[in-house]
Amino acid sequence: MIQVEVFSAEIRNHQCQKGVLPNSKLKNLNTFLDNYGVLRVGGLLAVHIEIASDLTSEAFIAILKRFFGRRGKCAKLYSDNGKTFVDANREIKGLLKLVKEPDEKLSGFLSAEGIEWKFAPSFGGLWEAVVKSAKYHLKRVVGSSNLTYEEFLTVCIQIEGILNSRPLCSLLSSADDLNALTPAHFLIGRSMNSIIEPNLTYLNENVLIRDGNG
Repeated sequence: MIQVEVFSAEIRNHQCQKGVLPNSKLKNLNTFLDNYGVLRVGGLLAVHIEIASDLTSEAFIAILKRFFGRRGKCAKLYSDNGKTFVDANREIKGLLKLVKEPDEKLSGFLSAEGIEWKFAPSFGGLWEAVVKSAKYHLKRVVGSSNLTYEEFLTVCIQIEGILNSRPLCSLLSSADDLNALTPAHFLIGRSMNSIIEPNLTYLNENVLIRDGNG
């Protein structure tokens, strides 16, 4: 794995419980070793996108289960205080109410799993930046097209991959090396390789419309 080649000193230090050295490129990140010895970062670096079919407790619990299955179970969940939702539509306000005032089923699930839900408005700006980036890509890709659930889910996960491939810092000190450290390195141990999409920009838009519905 690239981690072993590039961050061997950091991995050794964590194995010896010494933390990250002051001259490490990872000194400003909350790094730790998981149960498999993979170097990971806690905090707000990685992006995870989920789609909810409705605003019920069952749907929300299903989202949490999918999140835990892909990212691992967490002990704490953080949300902002909802001030940015003043002008939001009814659906978003309903989701916020479900999170801030969980019913017995959702509260029971969180309690049984030992998960603490906290509201941290001071982190809202960082979260909003990620949401803004996701919306930017979503608007550019989807536009006014009508997608099926499966198509929309595929686009969202591809955008998730793009955001988790954003550069954090260079991997090596050499100016000739263009490889960058990304959130993906802490999720899967290497950069993400997506499928190369064909260039369709030269085609007439009418050719790209599916069944006349977009």
